[in-house]
Amino acid sequence: MRANTLWAKILQASIFQAEPWKPPQGPHILVSRRDDPKGHGAKRKMSERLGFNSMEDRTVPAIVYGLYLLAFATGVTAFIGLIVAYSSRATASDVARSHYDFLIRTFWMGIGWAVIGGALLLFGIPLSIVLVGIPLVIVGGLILTVLGVWFAVRLVLGVIFLARNEPYPRPHTWLA
Repeated sequence: MRANTLWAKILQASIFQAEPWKPPQGPHILVSRRDDPKGHGAKRKMSERLGFNSMEDRTVPAIVYGLYLLAFATGVTAFIGLIVAYSSRATASDVARSHYDFLIRTFWMGIGWAVIGGALLLFGIPLSIVLVGIPLVIVGGLILTVLGVWFAVRLVLGVIFLARNEPYPRPHTWLA
């Protein structure tokens, strides 16, 4: 009988003396509706509940920069980066949009100069048999070399501005 009264006292103390739920004080994260009994958390975007604006995210532009840099080894990743940049540009913030514009323009300018340099090499190599194509091979090789340096410098400068969370100052220029 004594055990029953002890359990009854414990049960009564835990039910009636427990403090009611209070929302956390100060900045906090609302993960779901059950964390907020009034349901206020469900009315806001997830990024707002986590304390940052998803439009200001620098992760996707950084991934595109990485894909472009990997293009030196593979070549294919630049096309993947271009697709990601085009698909992310519409919903991006001003800072991210300037980087996407810069990356897209860098890709198309690089492709243009690569076609010109490659064409000069393509036509210059067979013509070098008769010594007419040697200048074409030299100019084509020089264009492709300068293009590689130009591409790398633009990407490094873009990553620097992205790390500072600044928009790229002149995304539509030829030079860095």
